[in-house]
Amino acid sequence: MNHLSYWRTATILSLAFVSQLSAQIEPGTYKGQLQIPNGKLEVVVTIERLSDWQVTFQVPQQTAQEFPASELRITKDSILFKVPGIPGNVHYGGKIESPTAFNGTFYQGPAALPLSLTLEGANASQVDTTGWHHYIDSVRNLFEVPGIGVAIYYDGKVLLADGFGFQDVDKKVPADAQTLFGIGSTTKAFTATANALLVDDGKLEWTKPVHEYLPDFELYNTFASQEMTAEDLLCHRSGLPRHDLLWYGSEWTRLELYQRLKYLEPSEPFRTKFQYQNLMFMTAGILCERLSGMSWEDFTRSRILTPLDMKATNFTTSEMTGNSKASKPYRWTKAGVVEIPYRNIDAIGPAGSINSSAEDMVKWVAFNLNKGKVGNHQLMDPSLFDYIQKPHMSGADIFAKPGTSEAFYGLGWSILYYHNLKIVSHGGNIDGFTAHVHLVPEKGFGMVVLANMNGTPLSSALSFSFMDKVLGIDGSNWVQSGKDRWLQVTGRGPKQEEKENDLEIKEEIQAFSPVRPLKDYTGTFEHPAYGKITITLAGDTLHASYNFMHLPLIPEDVDLFQGKEEDLGDEVIKVKFDAGMGNFIDQLQVPLEQAVDPIIFERIASDLWKRPDYLKQFIGTYEVNGLKITVLLAEDQLKMTPAGQATYTLQPILENQFKVTDLTGYSVSFKGKDNNIIVLHQPNGQFEGKRTED
Repeated sequence: MNHLSYWRTATILSLAFVSQLSAQIEPGTYKGQLQIPNGKLEVVVTIERLSDWQVTFQVPQQTAQEFPASELRITKDSILFKVPGIPGNVHYGGKIESPTAFNGTFYQGPAALPLSLTLEGANASQVDTTGWHHYIDSVRNLFEVPGIGVAIYYDGKVLLADGFGFQDVDKKVPADAQTLFGIGSTTKAFTATANALLVDDGKLEWTKPVHEYLPDFELYNTFASQEMTAEDLLCHRSGLPRHDLLWYGSEWTRLELYQRLKYLEPSEPFRTKFQYQNLMFMTAGILCERLSGMSWEDFTRSRILTPLDMKATNFTTSEMTGNSKASKPYRWTKAGVVEIPYRNIDAIGPAGSINSSAEDMVKWVAFNLNKGKVGNHQLMDPSLFDYIQKPHMSGADIFAKPGTSEAFYGLGWSILYYHNLKIVSHGGNIDGFTAHVHLVPEKGFGMVVLANMNGTPLSSALSFSFMDKVLGIDGSNWVQSGKDRWLQVTGRGPKQEEKENDLEIKEEIQAFSPVRPLKDYTGTFEHPAYGKITITLAGDTLHASYNFMHLPLIPEDVDLFQGKEEDLGDEVIKVKFDAGMGNFIDQLQVPLEQAVDPIIFERIASDLWKRPDYLKQFIGTYEVNGLKITVLLAEDQLKMTPAGQATYTLQPILENQFKVTDLTGYSVSFKGKDNNIIVLHQPNGQFEGKRTED
């Protein structure tokens, strides 16, 4: 439109409608869209009656300047008005289709643009909600979930916000709209929005390298360290696989996890493949902290939760403990549904620690569908929502559903296309809780389902099912397909598969006799990122301890053991010991991240074996096949000097046993009364000698 440049200077029109306004038009907020060459402009018309009728005409993407209307004419079936003060002879003429809708043309200069306006909530009022409560509760029972919170928002109205089942099964406390659940990874959209607010503040650029804001940011891959941007952090294309067992169940702080990133091996080149990655969202939270001068929690609360009046929402399990509105977490077992402890994930918080209710989360849904507008306040540039909710990375197959397009990932949101509609959604899963937030922006539909059962497909099944129901789509049987997945998750799928799985498990755990005394495997082993694994011996069974895992180890092959961890769904974890060139186990390998080679943990000495009062017992001169060897204590370390040769440092590895630094495959041990015998372990054999009297 030749004169559409006028929209840059005159985009909100205040129309002083006088008493001619017919009772045929209902007061309220009407919405429509103007199609212009560069895209669409949303129009919001608010009709209200104070001392007289008043109408405000808005285009939210533009300024808030107001202009009075004149020459208003209302007939039985039409509405006409002019807007003086705006160049181009701006006027509008429309046909009143119903008390809640009119259809007409907006004129400016030579251009004429179709403009239809519909009362917000008019479509929502036509939705039949009969039987919804019974249906939702029956689906909850079908999936064996103790309690859920559900909220449905459509066309500017909350159609439903309620709880079903129990937030506490033992005490029979019913769930309601205020019941708090862990929302898991749906937290990621809050972190992406926090970053967008910083962009809006002018403190962050999406495509500027992170290291310019975080000079200490360092990854294993130098190129990724230098080029990673906020956008990269938020769309899972860092090149790193999940590495979740680094943080899950650990006691490291957010900063300590951040400092360990440089030791995590990538599995793909930077920006080439979608790989879900919680630690990068944690880093996006740290970016928020550094730029705002506030904790991620405080920034999110002050800039998002408080303006949205999400008063009950919190960030940590410590705020759930003892809270009368907090749901208990549950998991399914073969013996039935059981309560489990809260899992504290404060350190990884920006990726998944938020706890909220259906009542609060429906405000978050409305905020996103209304592109940052809350009441009369625009909290964030609407264009930033378009940026967050557009595809940034393809190949997000973990979000794909039957009957939908290829899955993409935005910034903190997954993107699907279904029946020519764009679906913006995300799931969340943490110990005892599952969540799903579901938006169809084009239709103004949004839904949230929060469940106190981890790993249940219920949340997404209900969301897709109600999307079809409310929007009138003849879609899939989402509940049935979700139930089929649930049977597979719980191991109650087809009988033949069960038999095959049982056979595989039996073959895996066939007995094998270790090739070394079990005590030779014991000790502490360390990786610079993953930390320490401790191997202990209790009776005739080895045990591996790592963070929350405590695995009884069963011999499977030469220096290979396996164990199971209930918290990981009885997953079999293998532990491979390696003696290298020495005569002792000096490292172990554990496949804690399936996308990369097994994580290698190096043996470290007990602090006891490093103490000077322990080491001094080995001081002396020894003679081995005529060669004099002097052992001294210098700078709290044992030093060994063979006559006529260099001096070597002896590094403790086991009780009475030391690695010779700088000599691969060489070690020294002491034995006998008062450790008066030295044993040199070399690639070509072992050589012994006694301590001399002098």
